[in-house]
Amino acid sequence: MGYAETMATKKMQAAPDAKELRQREKAAQGTAPDEVRMKAGGTSALTVGIVVLAGLATVGALYVGKELLIPITLALVLKLLLQPVMDFLSVRLRIPAALSAFILIICIFGTAVVVAFSISGPASSWLQKAPQVLPSLKEKLVPLRQPIEYLQGAFKELEDAATSAKDANVPQVVPYVGSKGNAGRRP
Repeated sequence: MGYAETMATKKMQAAPDAKELRQREKAAQGTAPDEVRMKAGGTSALTVGIVVLAGLATVGALYVGKELLIPITLALVLKLLLQPVMDFLSVRLRIPAALSAFILIICIFGTAVVVAFSISGPASSWLQKAPQVLPSLKEKLVPLRQPIEYLQGAFKELEDAATSAKDANVPQVVPYVGSKGNAGRRP
């Protein structure tokens, strides 16, 4: 007889009534030792620390693996965006999947070419007007220039104060080097 069967037999002997046995089982399931139970919404410093470290590790891993992860993410996003169109071409129109993909790629590149040609006209006119527009733009940005110059001056003063304190005659503490020959004397 196994451990579970022995325990069940002892429970049956202690509670002859089946109803009473079910009540005891429900009560046993409802209570747990205080060490096991946690407050709902309670967070410890350890939990917060682990979450912060996991977040930093994730950001670090994403930064290190950006050359690999960015193309994979872009491919995944494009796949999710273009899958309904592929399904339409393959399932509804019954075009083979390879031909559907080829048609979709041609349509995407064609759209990019059309957008580039439609933008090229206004962009070239904007570039031709740039020499006339830039002086008026500079005049409009003059009110923003004063606070920036003020901040640059303040940073320059802080830098000068930091370098002048570094160059000033500040007494230096020389460490004591003790030896048997010159005990008690400083170098």
